[in-house]
Amino acid sequence: PAFFFWDNNTILGGNPAVRPTISRRISSNFRHKKIMLTLQFTDDDNPLTWVPVVMPEENILLSRADNMEDAKSAMASLNVPFQVTDWWESRYNVALHWLKLKPILNGTVITSEDIFWYANISQNFTLPKDFGIELTATMRSARTIGVGEMPFYGSVNLGFQKAINDKMKLTLSWNDLFNLGSFWRV
Repeated sequence: PAFFFWDNNTILGGNPAVRPTISRRISSNFRHKKIMLTLQFTDDDNPLTWVPVVMPEENILLSRADNMEDAKSAMASLNVPFQVTDWWESRYNVALHWLKLKPILNGTVITSEDIFWYANISQNFTLPKDFGIELTATMRSARTIGVGEMPFYGSVNLGFQKAINDKMKLTLSWNDLFNLGSFWRV
C-alpha cells in the first residue's frame, strides 16, 4: 500500500485488505428556466473511511483506509443564476447534506449522523477591452467525517482575465484572499 507523510508524526496509509464499495444512488434534477434543483440519495455498502491508529511508542498517528459497515447520504441543492446587467452575472449555489456513517473503531461500530451545508456565490463582471473579473465565495459548515470532524471552511477568491484573442486568455487569480479555508494557517 501507498503511504503519504504529512509530517514526522502523521502518516496516511493504504490498506490492501479493503473491499470494494457498492453504491446504489437515485437522483433527480428539476429545472425551471435557469433555476436547477437537485435531489439525491445514496446507500453504500463497505464504504471507505480513514481510521486513526495511534502508535504511542513511536509517537506516530497512522490514518489508514478501511471499510465502514454502512453509509447513507442525501443531498438537496439549488443553483440560481441571475443576470444583474448585461455586464454582471451572479450565480448562487446552496446545498444541504445529510450523512449517516457506521465506521468501525477498535472493533466497535460507531453510528454518526450529521447535517451540514455548503454555499458558493460567484460574481462575474465583463469589462471593456476584453477584460473580466470573477469574485467567488465558498463556505461549508463544520461536519463529521468518518470518526473525525472537519471545521467550518470558507474562502474568497478573486480572478482577473484578459482575452488576447478568440483562442487565448491570460488569467491572474488569488485563491483564499483572507486565508479562511487553508488547513495551513499563516
